[in-house]
Amino acid sequence: MFSGGFNRVFSRMNSGHRIVGLVLAAALAAVAVPADGPPAGAAPIRAFCGRYQHVTVTTRAGTAFVVRNDFWGTRRVCLQNSGLRPNFRVTRTRRNAIHGKVMSFPYILRGCSWGVCSPKSRLPARVRSLRKPEASWRVFARARGRWNASLETWFGKRDMKTGQANGAELMIWLNTRNLPRSSTRRVRIDGTWWYLAHWKARGHGKTWHYIQFRRVRRTSRVSGLKLWPFIKKAEQLHLIKPRWWLLNIEAGFEIWNGGTGLRTKSFWARP
Repeated sequence: MFSGGFNRVFSRMNSGHRIVGLVLAAALAAVAVPADGPPAGAAPIRAFCGRYQHVTVTTRAGTAFVVRNDFWGTRRVCLQNSGLRPNFRVTRTRRNAIHGKVMSFPYILRGCSWGVCSPKSRLPARVRSLRKPEASWRVFARARGRWNASLETWFGKRDMKTGQANGAELMIWLNTRNLPRSSTRRVRIDGTWWYLAHWKARGHGKTWHYIQFRRVRRTSRVSGLKLWPFIKKAEQLHLIKPRWWLLNIEAGFEIWNGGTGLRTKSFWARP
């Protein structure tokens, strides 16, 4: 059964949300803060419900990422960020208006995606020049509805900062709710078992390889997860080429319905 990126691709085709997003992102860049302000000594809470709205966040050490509210198949999704640190919480979602396909993917980003880039990310970068790409991510993954919690990386056949990538989309599903498996094929990577599925995806006049690694045993936390073994496995399957470009490293929630309460507690990644 098709799920994940496949459904998201076709829901995005129907909405044309990526193109519209470039225009709306600038208009919605300001985030709303409660008028009475946060309690004394508390980290400021920033709430935003605008489609494609985004905010730059940083770690205590100064590494920058972008939190982006990406939805297209529902009337509203609302996020909260605390202290302009690498975190966000889904505080509100509405009914799915696109017949059960993925309706939103709120995420945190290092690199570039559709004209939005995190500062000093060193991405895009050629695959063959990557040293030790890795990611750490902690989530609160208890919410009603149908969703997954996934790391995602996009690959382009050229250096690009906007537009639809036509190389590959590699997703690492760490946690899921109410989603059937796309494959029963299992592979072992860095001591952990994953279900592996892949197919050809299409959208915005482009085609690319969709690659899904789904953790056999769900988890809500990875620390220093090495991304290169997943990329190497995709190379062995001739789905990614060393001359292509890694455009970004993302972490977010694909939501079909529900999802209120899903939370990124912390995130860090390097190419």
